[in-house]
Amino acid sequence: MEFDYIVVGGGSAGCVVAGELAADKNVRVLVLEVGPAAEDNPETLVAAEYKYAFINEQLMHDRVSVPQAGCAGNRLFMGSGRGSGGSGSINAMVYTRGDRQDFDEWRCPGWSWDELCPAFTAVEQRLNIHRLPPTRFTETCISAAEQASFARKEDLNDGALCGYLGYEWMNIAGTARRSSYVAFLKPLLSVGNVSLLNGAQVEKVVLTGGQATAVQFRHQGLQKTATARREIILCAGALETPKLLMLSGIGPKAELARHGLPL
Repeated sequence: MEFDYIVVGGGSAGCVVAGELAADKNVRVLVLEVGPAAEDNPETLVAAEYKYAFINEQLMHDRVSVPQAGCAGNRLFMGSGRGSGGSGSINAMVYTRGDRQDFDEWRCPGWSWDELCPAFTAVEQRLNIHRLPPTRFTETCISAAEQASFARKEDLNDGALCGYLGYEWMNIAGTARRSSYVAFLKPLLSVGNVSLLNGAQVEKVVLTGGQATAVQFRHQGLQKTATARREIILCAGALETPKLLMLSGIGPKAELARHGLPL
């Protein structure tokens, strides 16, 4: 199998990346996702059924951390979504940009809050985010928070989150979940230049002369290889992506040696 681009991970980020790449009809894109298809788990597509999606074991990487010294030696739940749309297909559909301070503390060129705002806006337009109307219950909650010294805020995506309460932006369209899979990738699957392969466990990025050229993955019990003419993009999440890099021999030498992996 040969493609122009291979996207590892069909989650929140992978669907956006693949959808944007596949907008160019002259390229072929392959998306490899370890979890099941969204259509096989319709609760991932209906807004009110997120509570069922969240407890579906097929849709969750169920993992815990090692004991944490800062948490009295307790292990922390480190679960994340799997399947078409990833965590964005099982969460409560609250769309948040995060806090300006977190981005700016990275001090990484191109990744400051101000530099990322245009990208946020572009994604938000496709997701068609909006706020749900107030109810007696939500107004009572916010009023109680104000009595506890919180401040009511109209826009919780302006970059300042601490000490505020208000109505979150939501990625819901009527009764449907508006995940990045629904908004970016699904509409292009019928075009023919992008392929989504569910149930594909990527095991290694293949390096040729120091360059990533292919990926090895397991699908339906068989080991397969897909080659990329242009790029391989890793969107497997904050935990699975570094794991895949290390399995491919990319990472701290001592840690790789501890697991018998060549650098």
